[in-house]
Amino acid sequence: MHTLWIEVHGLSGCSLAVQSDLGAVNYLVVEDSMMPDPVVREMSVHLTDSLFRSSRDALKRSESVSPKGDESLGVYTSSMFEIQAVVECAIASFLTIEALVNRFFSNLVKRGKTSPFERWLKSRWHFGLRTEDKITLVLDHYASTDFLDFPILRELFLEMTSFRNTLVHTTPQDYEMLIQPSPTDPTSGTLASVAERSGQSNKYPKTKLSSGIWSLRHEDAAKCHEIMVLMLAFLGARFKDQQSLVWKETGSPEKWRVTTPEDYLKELPVRYFVNVDVTKFGVSVP
Repeated sequence: MHTLWIEVHGLSGCSLAVQSDLGAVNYLVVEDSMMPDPVVREMSVHLTDSLFRSSRDALKRSESVSPKGDESLGVYTSSMFEIQAVVECAIASFLTIEALVNRFFSNLVKRGKTSPFERWLKSRWHFGLRTEDKITLVLDHYASTDFLDFPILRELFLEMTSFRNTLVHTTPQDYEMLIQPSPTDPTSGTLASVAERSGQSNKYPKTKLSSGIWSLRHEDAAKCHEIMVLMLAFLGARFKDQQSLVWKETGSPEKWRVTTPEDYLKELPVRYFVNVDVTKFGVSVP
C-alpha cells in the first residue's frame, strides 16, 4: 500500500481534475478569487482491485485456450498459452489476498496508539512472516477469530499457497516418455506416452490442483480464482468490512460491474468448493 500526499495550491481561476478507477472525472473550479492556504490530504492507494482484475483477465484467457489441452499421450499437456494464463491467474489471485490483508493491517495500525504487539508485528510485517502467518495474527488480534475454526477454507488457502510457491520458485520437472523406436532407423521413433515421475502426484489432496507444470490447465486457474474470492468474502466478514469487486464487462468497454464477493461466487459458471458456506463467515464461533 502506498500513501500519496496531495497539495492544493492557491492559484486563481484554476481547475483540478481527479479521475477515479471507474473512469469518473470530478472538477473543482475556482474563479476570480485566491484559493485558501494549501491543504494536505492523505490518500491510501492499494492494488487489491487491480490484482483481482488481473486474476479475472488471466482466468478468461486460460478458458479461451483450454480446449487445446491434449491428453492423447496419457497425461494432460497444455499449450504454452494456457500454462501462461494459469500461472498469471494463480499468482494474481494470491497477491489479491495478500494485498487485502496488508490494507487491513495498515488501516488498523493507523487508528491510534499502537500496542507492543502491534509494534512488533509492524516491525516483522515485511520480512519473517508468511502470508498465512499474517492472516492468522491479524484475525486473532483484531477480529477475535481463530483461522483454525474454518478448517476447510484454511486448507484450501494453504494448498493454493503451496501451488503459488511452486510456480514462483519453479524448478524443472522430470517426465518419462515412452518412445516407440522406428523399425528402420533406431535413432528415431514415435512418442507414445508421457508420464509424470512418481512423487509429483497427489500433492494437493483438497483442491486437486495440478502437480505437473506440463499439465497446468484452466481448472487450476478457476480454482485459485474461486479460493481468492472465498478469502475476500471471509476476511471482509470477519473484519466487518464488506468488500466490492469491480471489473469491466466483456464486450462493453465502458460498462463496469460492481458486486460483492458473495454475489460474484453465485455467477461463476463452475464452483469447485461448494462445501465452503460463505453465509457462516460472519457467524460467531463458540
